[in-house]
Amino acid sequence: MNPSVILYPVDPSGLQAAALEQAAALARWHQAELHVLFPTAKQQLDQRTLASLDAAGLQLVVNALAAPSIPAIVEYAQTVAADLLVVAAPPRRYGIRWRRVVDADALIGMIECPMMVVPADAAGVPRTSFTRILCPTDLPVGLGSAFREALGLAQLSGGRITLLHALEGFPYQPVYSSGGAMQVVREYRERVAQTSRRLLRSVPGDALNWCEVKVKVMAGAAQRAILDTAEAIDADLIVVGAAKPGSQRRLSRSATTAVLQRASCPVLVVPHSPYVGSEAAAEVTMMDQRLEGWRTGVPA
Repeated sequence: MNPSVILYPVDPSGLQAAALEQAAALARWHQAELHVLFPTAKQQLDQRTLASLDAAGLQLVVNALAAPSIPAIVEYAQTVAADLLVVAAPPRRYGIRWRRVVDADALIGMIECPMMVVPADAAGVPRTSFTRILCPTDLPVGLGSAFREALGLAQLSGGRITLLHALEGFPYQPVYSSGGAMQVVREYRERVAQTSRRLLRSVPGDALNWCEVKVKVMAGAAQRAILDTAEAIDADLIVVGAAKPGSQRRLSRSATTAVLQRASCPVLVVPHSPYVGSEAAAEVTMMDQRLEGWRTGVPA
């Protein structure tokens, strides 16, 4: 990830400090333009909304929409050729998800560039490099792009990637006896070992020269496995792939939504094929096919 144009759309409810500070930190680090997009011209004119932002070292561009909407944000991102969209994760109060106009879940599948979703209650100094990256393989089918993005980020920081695969629904049939339980344990260990080997084989050999790659396979729902693993490894970034247009993988989409809402660290959502040439696109497709073949047991 080496963005030259970063877009932060402001929700009508106001600026979310953590997301704005993260966008500004990345813009300074990469010497990129930071576009702050207000929902209306009236809010743009209220300069107090940017008073907390340290503009030193920033190439700041401030604009406003004629009317706040997701399609208008997408159109603006395309017009300025944004390389990265930074938004705040929706807050949860008393178990209720408060929906904003700038809704991360609604932007998935519409935005053409990677999107970083920053928890509204994120604490600490915004990060410009990430050293503990979690890359789940259970989330949407754009895994090739997400994995490649995670490898690039780890290369920049010399960090560690944890590849996570959740065996959802395991065991796949009821167990009624101790003998059956032992069989399930053996099958589980075999599946974990087999999946781990396959995931490690997906890592380019030279990648291990500049970053550490670990594999974790566990049984359980994808979203629970992701959130638990992120906490266990103290992840500073989760990288997931956005579903392909027209995807009917509802479980994957629901898992993504749950992670965006509950993750305590930023989540980078990578489109299936963001701005890639023909060779790179073919490479991504091949990787997706190989990994999908491993999941189904049918070689690609």
